Amino acid sequence: MGMYEEVVKELPPLPPELREGGAKYQWKVDQEKEKIPIEMRTPAALAEYYATLKTEKKNFDEKKYELNLKLEAVAQMLALVYEGEGISSQTLRGVGAVRTQSEPYAHVADKEEYRQWCVENGFEQQMTLPWTTTNKTLKDLLLEGGTPPPGIEAYFRTTVVFTPEK
Repeated sequence: MGMYEEVVKELPPLPPELREGGAKYQWKVDQEKEKIPIEMRTPAALAEYYATLKTEKKNFDEKKYELNLKLEAVAQMLALVYEGEGISSQTLRGVGAVRTQSEPYAHVADKEEYRQWCVENGFEQQMTLPWTTTNKTLKDLLLEGGTPPPGIEAYFRTTVVFTPEK
């Protein structure tokens, strides 16, 4: 039994159009659900299939991480070599052009100072809390017996958690 078991009894299920990806994505999910054979629609078979897919995804994510690491290493080395050679582009026959470009990159070092600047410069309506903070605040309020903050609608969403065997 999860810590939100009692709280979610009072909430409606999250509508498909509000789920990640929206109604169009849910339509695709429904198409995938139809592909699952009838004989696999048992708790044990679905749980095993889910665990298999999560493991495949984990392996894919690990390979993707390694590939991104290699790409970043080559990109950094390429930038250094191009700079040393005084070039910014290389065209390879049968491959294409590989170029570097520099552009500004923002990092907020003082959030309060930046927030004040945003308010003073007309960005106040564009400023929002990260969704994770909003969601955590909602969960805490509901656990304490409170109600959602004004402007927030509360739903429940069921997720599946897989813990691989060690």
